Amino acid sequence: MEPKITKLISYLYSEKYKYKYSRSMINELKINHEDELYLAVSNYFANETNPDIRNRLANAFHDLGDRRALVDLIKSIRNPKTYGDRGTLVYAMSDFHPIEYIYDLVFVVINDTWEASGNALDIIESLNGTIDEKEFEKCVELISTSISKVKGKRREDVKYLLEFFESE
Repeated sequence: MEPKITKLISYLYSEKYKYKYSRSMINELKINHEDELYLAVSNYFANETNPDIRNRLANAFHDLGDRRALVDLIKSIRNPKTYGDRGTLVYAMSDFHPIEYIYDLVFVVINDTWEASGNALDIIESLNGTIDEKEFEKCVELISTSISKVKGKRREDVKYLLEFFESE
């Protein structure tokens, strides 16, 4: 492995971690080592159980800007063990235009923490393009069946989602 990638990975696990510094390391590395960097981050991310470290690796995916990370991020978001720690995982998807994961994003809006839900709603609002008809129908069904089960601000968000999908 490229020594600078090893250094970055070590830094992501360090007590001295600072986001700004890791971002500059990633920006430098992705110029000549994007593929190797993605594979290294993906490998560590797949096996990480510590939410703080997993979030750092998710931010690394975001900064790397490689759409292949969507598979890693969605797999983690779908894992029930990450409930309550998905806000950064969802945020990390934000620049990847993840329209193919619209159902997962709708599920997060309805069922997850405020941070994750808000991030997912922001992504949904920013999506452009055509949603697969079956996915669209699944989303509308999930939203429709969830409205009566949620309360307060969450219910407002779910109603907004239904209006959003009905206007598409």
